[in-house]
Amino acid sequence: LVFLGACNPYVLRRGSAVSAGLGLGTLPSAGRSSSSSASIPSVAAARSALRYRVHPLPEALLAHVWDYGALSPDDERLYVRSIVEGKLGKNAPGSGGSGGDDGVGPVNASDHQLTIVTNLLCTAHTFLRDLNTEDYATSLRDVDRFCKLFLHLHTWRRRRLKDDVKRLPVTAVPHNLAIRLFPHFLKCAVLALSQCYEMRLCNAQNRDAFRAAVARQLSEDGIYLTVQNLKAAVEFEQLDLFRRMDTTHHPNLAENEALLENVYCLTVSLFCRLPCFLIGKPGNSKTAAASIVHSSLRGPDSHDRLLQMFPGCSFFYYQGSEDSTSE
Repeated sequence: LVFLGACNPYVLRRGSAVSAGLGLGTLPSAGRSSSSSASIPSVAAARSALRYRVHPLPEALLAHVWDYGALSPDDERLYVRSIVEGKLGKNAPGSGGSGGDDGVGPVNASDHQLTIVTNLLCTAHTFLRDLNTEDYATSLRDVDRFCKLFLHLHTWRRRRLKDDVKRLPVTAVPHNLAIRLFPHFLKCAVLALSQCYEMRLCNAQNRDAFRAAVARQLSEDGIYLTVQNLKAAVEFEQLDLFRRMDTTHHPNLAENEALLENVYCLTVSLFCRLPCFLIGKPGNSKTAAASIVHSSLRGPDSHDRLLQMFPGCSFFYYQGSEDSTSE
């Protein structure tokens, strides 16, 4: 018998990654009365400084370990192209998207379109790694998530009736004309890229810098869009989705940026069956967004006819704490 195992490295993060402060870390154990309870968060805090929450390998195995390292940029580009082509290309299986096959049809992306998407994904990976000073800030799993989001958005936009756009006045979102001129494939790519990469950035400056990097890459591929165009495209979709929600039990809600983004991210993640963490201080519309999504996604009984074409969701609530475990 030959045993093979793939292990993540036991390596500390760099300083900026540890102090990112996104709310997923653990509090210091100082001030706890029980030594047994204090050991749990202290161990968790020590592991939070690691790139991966793993245990060190026994010394007896170190002689048999091969350090695979990380993919080179050229190799990663080949893998990204292969994944994108297998999910979105002309030979991709299925009809694409979520919620069943109702004649939406496959994406059937051309070689040029696949090249554009590959360049955008590599640009996003490079940006996040440079921003976090970490080679492990992104992985090929993000590419797979991007493809799932793209397929859902492809189905969503194909199912959406043309007259549904009349819900929004022409002046509802700035740069509306540029949004309407977006080709279908490009808009799906921009929206999926935003959900998969941009939304994880926790301040406006980094998001603007990310959009600028995307705009530069698109210009190199012969597509000229501004940072404002990219931002407006996402805002348009967020507002359109929010106005399809059932807000009967939430009257007089302000359509602020945080609420629209939270509702959009939660809904798209649920349809794509992707994990989503809403992190922020009290008052950032996290609970309100979850409540609106809960009351709106009811399958055939949904308030909006487009939402009726997608599955309903069942919600289960769990109150976590520092002492909570995966069991």
